[in-house]
Amino acid sequence: GARPDGSAVVAKLAPQAAIASERWFYSHILPDLPVETPECLGVTTGEHGVWLFLSYVDGLPYDSSRTEHRRLAGRYAGLLHATSSRHGLDQGLARRGTAFVKEQLDGALAAVHCGRTNEAVAKGDQAMLREFQSRLDLLEARWSQFGEFLDSMPHAIVHGDFVSKNLRVLETGGEEELVVMDWEMAGWGPIAIDLGWVDVEAYRSTIASTWPGLDAGTLTDLGNCGRLLRVVTAVQWEAAGLRASHVERSTQRLRAYLEQLDSALAAAHWIE
Repeated sequence: GARPDGSAVVAKLAPQAAIASERWFYSHILPDLPVETPECLGVTTGEHGVWLFLSYVDGLPYDSSRTEHRRLAGRYAGLLHATSSRHGLDQGLARRGTAFVKEQLDGALAAVHCGRTNEAVAKGDQAMLREFQSRLDLLEARWSQFGEFLDSMPHAIVHGDFVSKNLRVLETGGEEELVVMDWEMAGWGPIAIDLGWVDVEAYRSTIASTWPGLDAGTLTDLGNCGRLLRVVTAVQWEAAGLRASHVERSTQRLRAYLEQLDSALAAAHWIE
């Protein structure tokens, strides 16, 4: 669609509860933070849910392999986290702490179980799912250690899905800036959730006056936690696909997720 001035509009359809939470962020939380987001243009109720209308962001896709993009993401996440923490903007927000993360892990285990009990899954993919379950079982066995680490780190407003598909890079006046979309998963939680694909030094320089005790080594560990948490969340979203009669797309994605999970677990020295 388009606005009266001809500029493009994005329409997002989702259940009422999800849209209400995201609209609240756009209307009441994000205007008080020094970060760039799309403009919320309103909502309307449809037959199958609620439509949220946002301004279209015409930028470059975020590329985590590009150093400058990672620096932009590090500064953005730093501003989001440090500013919201200093101003105590946690009232009324969804909780994205360790209880929520544990629910995500339980959901990932349930999703893998769906695949393992689905006769439509090929033999080779069943072997991959067994490997996947062993990795998730390892994380569950170490949950106390993992959860305590997350709890001990700063909490702030987190985007919750701070990955390439939700990030755009705009070029204005020779300068680049990051715009972040899709705040449906946002809430108050450990900062690790957003740090999987950002530049650690850019983040550290942005949050240094707020959390001077967070050194590069700790932030690197938090970034690894963020990548691990992202895989867990992505896997639980595959539950419906792993129950279906045609599972090839879901199992293909899980193969990629298994590589990412193994990389994160190896970085944590939990597997070789």
